[in-house]
Amino acid sequence: MARNRSESTASSIPRVWWPLAQRLRQSLFVLPGIFVVAAVIAAEVAIRSDRAGFARWLPSSYETTVVNARSVLGAIATGTITVVTLVLTLTLIAIQLAAGQLSPRTIIDYLEDRFQQVAIGIILGTAAYSLAALRALGPDDAPGQAPDLTVLVGFLLTMVSLLVLLASVDRMAGRLQVGNLIDNIADETCALVLLQQPADEEQEGGPVSTDQQPPAGEAVTAARTGWVQAIDESAMAANVPHGSRLVIRHRAGTFVYEDMVMVELTGHGGALDDTSRAAIGRAIGIGDSRSMKQDVGFGLIRLIDIGLRALSPGINDPNTAREIVLRLGQILLTLQGVRLPGRTAIIMGRRIDRLDALDHNGYADAALDQLRRAAAAHPAVLATIADTVRTVIDESTRRGFTAPTRGLTRQLWLTERMLGRTDGSPAIATASVDAGNV
Repeated sequence: MARNRSESTASSIPRVWWPLAQRLRQSLFVLPGIFVVAAVIAAEVAIRSDRAGFARWLPSSYETTVVNARSVLGAIATGTITVVTLVLTLTLIAIQLAAGQLSPRTIIDYLEDRFQQVAIGIILGTAAYSLAALRALGPDDAPGQAPDLTVLVGFLLTMVSLLVLLASVDRMAGRLQVGNLIDNIADETCALVLLQQPADEEQEGGPVSTDQQPPAGEAVTAARTGWVQAIDESAMAANVPHGSRLVIRHRAGTFVYEDMVMVELTGHGGALDDTSRAAIGRAIGIGDSRSMKQDVGFGLIRLIDIGLRALSPGINDPNTAREIVLRLGQILLTLQGVRLPGRTAIIMGRRIDRLDALDHNGYADAALDQLRRAAAAHPAVLATIADTVRTVIDESTRRGFTAPTRGLTRQLWLTERMLGRTDGSPAIATASVDAGNV
């Protein structure tokens, strides 16, 4: 059963903090920094445990001296610092290759790689542990100061670091394969599509009307310039009087300017107080870059970018473009199987008007328009587009999907015309969205 969009974010952090949360997820400092702090604490605990005699249970083969401990821990610190330099270099090289050969928008796939962040943290933590333990070691001839447990923990951390290094190199090599990256983006976008389906109890609000104008001052503006990353409509509805009409002018994935009107309120008694206005503002997350929180269009654009780069004269890789088309077909078929949020809805007794909401036809045009035009000199890519669209239409019919296919049919006709397989200019080919607005 499809999840409600509001339910999917109900337990998440407040919307105003979404941009900060995204920066933290993409940071190569935060998680490794936590590992470093934890490693320093672990070194202090290990040293105190040795001094308290907690290591007496260790076999005699693990016994060591302060002199030997200094040599071992010093070697570990030197080696792991060199290793972390290698891991960071590999990460930066992968980011540079992805940005240069695929798309700058694929960088986030590497920056948000939690495994790579953990790998850097483990290796850095091992170095920090060794340095902290070296600092805390007592004099060479101090009685009862044999750091047996401290050295054993350092040795185990070193073994884990070496295994993590191998896993990191293997993972990075796999992620540099364009097929794996495309697959990850397509799967992430399909998962987001399923979350867009509104709850069964969400009612349609009827046709959008612009006749009723909001009173002066009954509007919430953007707190900053940037990309709308997510909007919590339930939080908005909960902070306005029953029977109100909220008009959302900009959807997630739109670039807005500071003080631009985001939400207008009509059809209620009394003025919108400062508390409600602030709560509505907090329900809109605006950041420096686009996010996959609620923005299906961003997933499409990430794939389209790779396809356009593959069709450029400098790279000339039509086979990658064909693979992109197939993955776009996967997303379009997933879209056909869900009921997208309508232009209007009734949430918690409040009417929500979404002025620029995309429907199935709009997504079809957004996914295929740019690639179809860029593939004019590549008949094989055009043929793949035609075959993929035809497959999506046929599968939608076979599976009993009720979503409209007008946009898909239009794209199929336009592609067939570019291939010289059809003539004429039927009405179905006259409408098209601006893909740059998606």
